[in-house]
Amino acid sequence: MTEKVEWEIVDSPAEASQEKASQEARPTVRQMMKKLLGPWWKLKLVSIASITSLLLVLFAALVGTFVLMLSAGALIATGVAKFRQKLRGHRREVSL
Repeated sequence: MTEKVEWEIVDSPAEASQEKASQEARPTVRQMMKKLLGPWWKLKLVSIASITSLLLVLFAALVGTFVLMLSAGALIATGVAKFRQKLRGHRREVSL
C-alpha cells in the first residue's frame, strides 16, 4: 500500500518580510501622479477641473439661451396666429 505524503510549503520569515517589502514598495497615488504629471501635479489637476467646470457652465448658458429663444419664438408665433385668426373672423362678419 502506498502512502500519500502531504506537503506543506512554509515561507521562511526572511521571505515573508521580502514579500511585505515588495508590496509596500508599490507606488502610492501621489507618487504615480507626480511621476505622470510632474512636480506641479496638484496645480495641474486643479486647473483642469476649473477649466472643465467653466466650459460646462458656458455650454449650459448657451443651451439655456437657445431654449429661451425657441420658447420666445413659439410664443410669438402663437400670438401672431391668434391675431390673424381674429382679423380673419372680423372680416368674415363684415363681408356678410
